[in-house]
Amino acid sequence: MTAGNGAGRGNGGLDDDFDDVDTSSGASSGKGARGLFDADNGWVPPNSDDGYRSIDEELSDNPYADTNQLKRDQADGYRSQYRFGEGTAKGNDDSGDFRGSTKGSGEKGAENNGAGRARSGRHGNRNEANRPIPPWERSERRRENRRNSGQTNGKGGKATARAAAIAQQRTQARRRRLLGLLLVVIIIASAAGGFAWRSHALHAKTNGSSLNCSSHTGGLDAGDYCYGGFTPLEPHGPKLAESQAGPYFTKAVAGTSATDDAVRMAAAAGDVSAVNAAAEKAYDTADHAAKTLAARTWPGNITKAMRMVIVEYQGKAAIYANLRTNRNPDAIDNLALDVFKPSGAQTLVRSMLKLEAEPEPAVPFEIMAVRDAGSCETYDVTTSRPTKVQRRCVDITVKSRMPAKVSAVGLQMNLLDADGTVRLTDISALSSASSSSSSDSDASPNPDESPAIEPGGTATVSVYLNPRNVWRGGRIAVSQWSVHDANGKVHLGDFTAKQMTSFAAVNDFRFP
Repeated sequence: MTAGNGAGRGNGGLDDDFDDVDTSSGASSGKGARGLFDADNGWVPPNSDDGYRSIDEELSDNPYADTNQLKRDQADGYRSQYRFGEGTAKGNDDSGDFRGSTKGSGEKGAENNGAGRARSGRHGNRNEANRPIPPWERSERRRENRRNSGQTNGKGGKATARAAAIAQQRTQARRRRLLGLLLVVIIIASAAGGFAWRSHALHAKTNGSSLNCSSHTGGLDAGDYCYGGFTPLEPHGPKLAESQAGPYFTKAVAGTSATDDAVRMAAAAGDVSAVNAAAEKAYDTADHAAKTLAARTWPGNITKAMRMVIVEYQGKAAIYANLRTNRNPDAIDNLALDVFKPSGAQTLVRSMLKLEAEPEPAVPFEIMAVRDAGSCETYDVTTSRPTKVQRRCVDITVKSRMPAKVSAVGLQMNLLDADGTVRLTDISALSSASSSSSSDSDASPNPDESPAIEPGGTATVSVYLNPRNVWRGGRIAVSQWSVHDANGKVHLGDFTAKQMTSFAAVNDFRFP
């Protein structure tokens, strides 16, 4: 091979998975040559006349090669898994261009008189000699390169991105499944807890085998709040005809409403001794009613409701059994005014038997009259210095039904327009001899200044309204009552819907 000077440029191109390779040209004919590169002998001339190794030759050397891949490589310029060179002759005296690996002249390209440039592709060591990479190592090297570098180019990068996206979608799908499973578990646990609670409540009502102490404070007075522990009575005995059922029921429950009200009124007044005495009588009437109702077999259409009525009277008797000896004012207030809530079973029985409705529970005082007192003065104590203000006053006369003397009674009410639109809510007022009773003017009530209300005595509850809130034709609607007993304890209760509609004096009042 003759030496000469030459200059040229070239690119060695390979598949994504292999190193870039140098290309060379040195044929005097000027035709580009392609051949297998050997690390020791340089470029080995191809066997075929057109400068390509045939697919058969490739397969003969490597029976594991992919025939389709070889065909695609041949159509794309035959960039085989083996390293092949490509180039175009330039220059004189058989001088050639070594593109991508060396640039210059010399035997077998070993020496270079010009500027040289070497590209070792993806070799970790640039001094490592190029060697053929068999196709069976291709996948393994690709996986190794991806593991080591974590980066890919071209198609490999797109595949990695797709794989990452798929992995992320799968992760999100797993998270959604886990979240759905967690929600199902929560729903099942909640349903189980609710069922257990309802079963316990139903067990206490229908089986009566548990003692209910749910309202106790957890202290030494826990027993003061307990009631229950009875076994429900089942209707038995002679069967009543439908014509007999009504009169028998009326007689069995006679007097129970009066004794119930007596306990409530004594508790609202804060008179413990009166509560004990009233509870003794109430226990007898409630127990008698339960046993009398259970002593007959009722017509089939009301048997189920009658069982619940019997259980309710037994529950009342259990409460009154506690109140007969209870001396704890807080426990008495809870048991007498708050614990028992009717289920509606007695209303259903009375309706089927065509009887009068059950009497409403008594309230501690009766509303006798409502009067527009016009403009009045009161003190606004919400500021640092109480100041006199002008207000629109309404006087409500009440009569005590309680068996003991109390300090004051109060009402909570709403202010309505003529068409029934609610203008103000939760307006509070107390009976008081002073003008510092309460209203929407925020004047503070002072029960200590109120004269005591005797049993059966009357008092005036003064309501102080801001004049700008009062419109012609407007009215008031009471919603809650309160009592301040002689010991300073406050007892509260809500009016039922029937009680509110029964107050004729309140419902008939209108602002002129």
